[in-house]
Amino acid sequence: MLLTTASGAQPRTAPPFTRLYREAVARRERQFGPTHPKVAESLTNLALFLQRSGDAAAAEPLLRRALAIEEKAYGPDDERVASALINLGGALAALQNFRSAEPLYRRALVLRERARGAEDLEVGQVAIKLAGALEASGKLRDAELMYRRALGIELRALGPAHPDLIATLERLGALREGARDYAEAERFCARAFTIAEQAYGPQHPATASAMGHLGRVQCAAGNTGPAVESLLRRALEVDEQSLGSDHPATASALSDLAELFKARSDFAAAEPLYARALAIQEKAFGSDDPHVGSALNDLGALYSLQGDETRAEPLYRRALAIYDRTPPPDPRDVALVASNLATLLANAGKYAAAEPLLLRALNIYERTVGTAHPETAAALANLAAVAAALGKAEQAEADCRRALAIWDAMSPGSPESEPALRVLATLLARRGDFAGAAEIARRDLGILEKSARPDDESLLEIRRNLEEWSARARRQ
Repeated sequence: MLLTTASGAQPRTAPPFTRLYREAVARRERQFGPTHPKVAESLTNLALFLQRSGDAAAAEPLLRRALAIEEKAYGPDDERVASALINLGGALAALQNFRSAEPLYRRALVLRERARGAEDLEVGQVAIKLAGALEASGKLRDAELMYRRALGIELRALGPAHPDLIATLERLGALREGARDYAEAERFCARAFTIAEQAYGPQHPATASAMGHLGRVQCAAGNTGPAVESLLRRALEVDEQSLGSDHPATASALSDLAELFKARSDFAAAEPLYARALAIQEKAFGSDDPHVGSALNDLGALYSLQGDETRAEPLYRRALAIYDRTPPPDPRDVALVASNLATLLANAGKYAAAEPLLLRALNIYERTVGTAHPETAAALANLAAVAAALGKAEQAEADCRRALAIWDAMSPGSPESEPALRVLATLLARRGDFAGAAEIARRDLGILEKSARPDDESLLEIRRNLEEWSARARRQ
């Protein structure tokens, strides 16, 4: 889900103000010469204004020039260069060039730490920026370590109840949730909620946001009971009362509550909430914005769960078209829609149409979260199933084994590994390796017996297959 952020664009006021900033640069160039630090200061002011106005591409060369001026004037190891490094890193991050932003933030961190000491709060602030770039580049372990370092600095500098801790706690919670460590994710989000409530009060939007984060993690962990519903309803009520019924934050709260009902299979309760969230996002951002793409995917996924592919498919396709025109801040949103559309097509037997979508999703996950992440494993398992249906047995087996290696390393026996186990067992049986098929089927059965109902068809089928393959293995 996309995070709601206020637009910084100012189409009516930006042009005249841009002219004023450019005139300031020209005046200082005439007064001090083109390589004076005062010129770098004016270049930075112009660049940051352009970036706030939504033109990070125009800001980047200005910030590069400002950095070059300051490096020449002060030397590359002077702490005064750190701000220029951070500003350029921010522009590159806004352009989703996180891999180029990372070394700039690392340099700035070294300069700040050398000048101010490892426990200075500004060192912690640079660490957070670096952690964000690492996270967006898929270096999740490094990102978590950097967020933890920043949190430690914030705790010691500000105390355990300061509201500036909230954002760092929630990022750590999101990382642990992504790693399927729901217990620790919930602890981080619960701390953030407690701080927000104490700092802002129970009726503040920041408190509602923290409630939403906590509720989402609890729902992802499988906790869909009345307490979580109450928490998400409170968050929605606060957003409606404090921000209004048509605010994007209200749309996010509606989606969170809808997600809970979807997890309960209460589709009738979820649908109007998703539909209302979509309408709010369209009104707030226009029909071609990534926020709308996310809302379309949410509603499409609900229809897919109900088997209503006729309504789901056009929503997925519209969401993907929006993302193609306007890439979302998180490329994984594209991968999610591509995977959902591919699954719909594969279920309809359109495997050739599904395969390129799954390859696209896999490429995004490998590029963003890395080759050893659960999301990458899920993409590999989906691709394996389609490859098997297309008769590409070798590719399917390789994809299954890669997916299982990821899950075995992170969470042995995870229910998420069950589809890959099922495909791999079938592939081995088809090529006559009944002993190998039976071994994989036993692993699959162990997972299904813990998670499926006794009359579940998948459970019954794997039992029948295990009995047959075991018998044939004994005869080989």
